[in-house]
Formats: sequence, C-alpha cells, structure tokens
Amino acid sequence: MTSYTLRPFNPNDAEYAAIVRVYNQANQFAHGSVATWRHWDQHRPPERLFRRYVAEQGDEIIGYGFSMLPDTAVARFHFAIFLSPQWQNHALIDDFYSYIIASCQKYDPIGFTVKIREDESAKTDWLTQNGFQPVMRYPLSVLNAAEFDLAPYAHLSDKMAAQNIEIVSVAEQSLRDEDWQRRIYELDVAVTEDTPSPHPYTHAPFPLYAQSEFEDPNFMPEAWFVALADGQYVGMTNLGMSNETAKIMHTYFTGVRRDYRRRGIALALKVRAIQFAQTLGMRLILTNNEENNPMYQINLALGFQPQPADVDWERSE
Repeated sequence: MTSYTLRPFNPNDAEYAAIVRVYNQANQFAHGSVATWRHWDQHRPPERLFRRYVAEQGDEIIGYGFSMLPDTAVARFHFAIFLSPQWQNHALIDDFYSYIIASCQKYDPIGFTVKIREDESAKTDWLTQNGFQPVMRYPLSVLNAAEFDLAPYAHLSDKMAAQNIEIVSVAEQSLRDEDWQRRIYELDVAVTEDTPSPHPYTHAPFPLYAQSEFEDPNFMPEAWFVALADGQYVGMTNLGMSNETAKIMHTYFTGVRRDYRRRGIALALKVRAIQFAQTLGMRLILTNNEENNPMYQINLALGFQPQPADVDWERSE
C-alpha cells in the first residue's frame, strides 16, 4: 500500500495553494480561493476551534480536511474531507476521518456532524459502518444564467414598488447609509435563525462578521442586494464569483425577515441577482438549500436544475 502522512495544515502560501487545488478537484462547480480562505482564517472567532488538516504523499498534498464548532456553546464538531480524484479510496477515507475525530477528542465532544455529497459512495460506506446517520439533505442546483428569460418577471418591479419596497445593491446603499454593514449583519442574524440546520449556529460578533464578509478580497458589493421597506433592511441575496474562468457564480445566501415573507421579495431579489449575473456574461449560477426550505422551491420554479445533494451525517458520542 502506498504510504501517506496525515498532519495539521501549515498556513503558508504553498499549502494554501495545494488545499485549494484539492478542494477544486473534488468539486465540480464550487471553487475555493487562496485569498479568501486565508482572509477567513485570519478573522475567525478563536472559540470556533477551526482547524485544517492535510493528507500528504511525499511532497504532494493529496487530501484536505477541516473541523470546527458551528455552535460554540456545544462541543459538537462539524468536519469534512476532500481528496484528489485518484485518492478516493476506503483506506485513506478511513484513516483521514479517524485522524480528525481523534484530533477533536481532547475537547470531549458530544458528537460529530460530517457533510458529504450523496454520490460519494466510499464516504457513505464509512459513515454507515461507523455509526453515523443522515439527518439533513441540501440539494445543489444550477441555473443556466445565459439563457434565463427575464421577461416573465418584468412585473416584479411594479409589485415591489406597490409595497414601497426597494431593491438596491450594497454598492449603492453604502453611499447613502453609513451604518450599512451593521444593518446587514442584524438582518443576517435575524434571517439565519430560521434557516434549516441540524443544530443552532453561533453568530460571530459584528466586528468579526464585518471583517470576514466586507474585507474579503473577493467581496462584490455590486453583487449583494438588499430589499428595503421604508428604510428597514428586510431581505437580501448575495452572489460571489465561484469560477471566473468558467463564468460561474454562486448564490451564498438569500433570506427575508419573517414578517415580510410571502410578498414576492425573495423572488424579486433572486431575479435582480440573475439579471446582474447576465450583465457580467455569467454562464451558470449555483446555489444549495435544505430540501424542505421554501427557498429551494423558488429556485426550482426559476429553472434551477437539481444536482447531487450535500448530506449531513451525525453521530453522538
């Protein structure tokens, strides 16, 4: 058997480039960015206990993994691994998962959550054999942005205007509201509370959120849209560049405050974002949602096509 080494990640230029390469090889659509990953690592709350790991054969990194606490009040670790295509085998999966679990044991975890793509059969086999159960499914969906027809949605502008709702980009809003960052943060916190998740999520404090989101080298204020109702921030959607060469963008989050739902705001936000993507000549837009989230049905109605889903698997200790 070919030997390999499992060890903690070293945050230098070469290893960031290597783990991004492995991640991109393992994901058909989503692409990581060295600049963004380095930026995120510099601005994470330390209590999240975020750690990166690598699998290495000789001088080549062939696998990448991470672990973290989404809810800092509960010692339930989330983790994942990504492997170069030729290393998708049971032996490395077994060793890498076991290594990360062992690395977290000093914190007395109450359990583990692992996210995998549902067509990754070798990972599914390991999780099943080691006491994990699937708990939540998040279908990835893809829209052909280049062929999307905006005409059937032309009425949305009048519908929003009739409700005194304005949709503007963050690039625009930042010029007229000096407190735009905090108000987006407050909106994010409020809306995320209703986002389906197996367990609660601990929000980063505002200064770290602002650094992570708005100082990201790939932050696109012109691709982040907010819905305003008489000046109140009531909804948002944000796009980011997933793969500029392949002309693919990703919708990272869309949400509307609870008391403003069922008014067509989410749909209007999404259509505005698609329109913007078209102006950039984008080919595809990706997004993923928990399968029972109403936002997923909006995506399907817009023409997003389902792809293999991500699935959360859990085990309690």
